[in-house]
Amino acid sequence: MIVKNLDFRSLFFDKINEKLLSDELFSTLSQDKASQSFILQRICEISAAIILKEVEILLKNSNNQYNFLRKQYTEIEKTLKEVNNHEFINKIGFFY
Repeated sequence: MIVKNLDFRSLFFDKINEKLLSDELFSTLSQDKASQSFILQRICEISAAIILKEVEILLKNSNNQYNFLRKQYTEIEKTLKEVNNHEFINKIGFFY
C-alpha cells in the first residue's frame, strides 16, 4: 500500500513538474523578481487543475464501472427469476 501511495505521489509531482516546465506564466513569474511572490499561487493553480482532472477521470471510470455492474446485476436478476419460475412450474406439474 505504501508503495502504491509513493508511486501515485511520484506521478503527481511529475505531472506538476511537467506542467510547470511548459507553463509560460510560471516561466515569466520565475524570471521577474517582482512577480516571484506569485509563484506559489501558480503552483497551487496548476496542482488544483491536475487534481480536478484526476477526479474527473476517476468519476468517469467509476460511472462506467457502475453501469457495467448494474447491467450484469440486471441480467443475473432476470436469469434468477427465470430459474425460479421454471422451478415453480415444475413443482406444480405444468410443463411447457
